[in-house]
Amino acid sequence: MGSADATVNFVPYGLSVQLNLMQGSGSPGSTYAMTVTNYGTVKDTYSLTLAGPAALSSSLARTSVTLAPGNSQTIAITTNQAAFALPGILDLTAIATSQGDPAITSAASTDLTIASTQGLTAQLSPTVQVLSVPGSSSFELMVTNTGNTEDTYTATITDACGPVGVGPIVMDVLPNPAWIQVAKVGPSSRQDAAIAFDSNRGVTVLFGGPD
Repeated sequence: MGSADATVNFVPYGLSVQLNLMQGSGSPGSTYAMTVTNYGTVKDTYSLTLAGPAALSSSLARTSVTLAPGNSQTIAITTNQAAFALPGILDLTAIATSQGDPAITSAASTDLTIASTQGLTAQLSPTVQVLSVPGSSSFELMVTNTGNTEDTYTATITDACGPVGVGPIVMDVLPNPAWIQVAKVGPSSRQDAAIAFDSNRGVTVLFGGPD
């Protein structure tokens, strides 16, 4: 019977992250609980960060936590209104990184649900027109969609000082802003990019082009 020698290396650092809804319905304004557990064999401090599109409107109660082996701590994550986002789902990821060994990380993700909202502002420019003699003049009506979905508005001119012969004006206005930047890095340079509107689904499709 033979024998063999082996060396076993015990890694002293280890952790896990859990992310659960603490309060709210999973929409902006909800509070999440980030639970960090030290599964290592030594005391360690962990750096805490958020990632994903929902991180742009979310904040951690603290950005680091120190734990003894086997201990856990829960950190609150507050989410705020995401005025930049269109209706749908935004990813929110909570990440913990060991300061003792930065190669040791753990993360957990959840979804932040963005509901449809409607709103608008309207302004005439200029607000006043002074006529030196009887005649006509013109104003510019600026309508801004402050919601997050495309909407249609009807502008009606009411008679305040004389006959008005212009009927209701119907406007289809996109939300402002209508885009969200989800990353600052991307693929390498492309060519032959193209964009088209899919009328069946009501979405704009962008082809970035081949390498």
